[in-house]
Amino acid sequence: MTAVDKSPEPDMSSEQPEFARTETSSGKSVEEVLSAAGVDFRPDDPSLPCLTIRMWTIGIAFCLVGSGVNTLYTLRFPSVSLSQSAIQFLAYPIGKAWQYVVPDWGVTVFGQRHSLNPGPFNYKENMLIYILANLSFLTRLSADVLTEQRVFYGLHAGWGFELLATLTTILYGFALAGLGRSLVVEPKDLVWPGVLGNTALNAALHSSRKEEVEG
Repeated sequence: MTAVDKSPEPDMSSEQPEFARTETSSGKSVEEVLSAAGVDFRPDDPSLPCLTIRMWTIGIAFCLVGSGVNTLYTLRFPSVSLSQSAIQFLAYPIGKAWQYVVPDWGVTVFGQRHSLNPGPFNYKENMLIYILANLSFLTRLSADVLTEQRVFYGLHAGWGFELLATLTTILYGFALAGLGRSLVVEPKDLVWPGVLGNTALNAALHSSRKEEVEG
């Protein structure tokens, strides 16, 4: 009879590569993600004006135009839509034109001066205009529901119900966003990929650096 070799089998687990998790600080990881996406990472400048008359005027104008165009043409084919990125891009030349054309007139309210032209059109104003346009496009969702109620179900509730239904859907979303702010907004570890494109566009429009590309 042949003797059976009962020597211990080699430990294959030691030969397998070990995958270690790289732990970095939250601030460092966010900076690396933004740099990889081509976004200029810079600290916040609290001295830049953001809630200006210029921002509110351009933002509300784009809200009216964008929501009106998207709601009107959503029922037509071929459909024409105005995206949030287009609003963000178009707001830049309009803001720059406002900067050079509109005079520096203003009023003082409670010791603070509010000017029609507070200075150069900065990235904060441009991003707030984009946020306003993004929020106004939510009216298209409620318009679809109200249109289906009229066409398919014959429900004509009146403009009061339609106005309240639109406000309810938007305010309900704001409430959920406020409840989840500590979980999805405040942590610096969370970087939403969907906003990296608009962040990179905003940084490219307002970047003053001239980078040299190595060929």
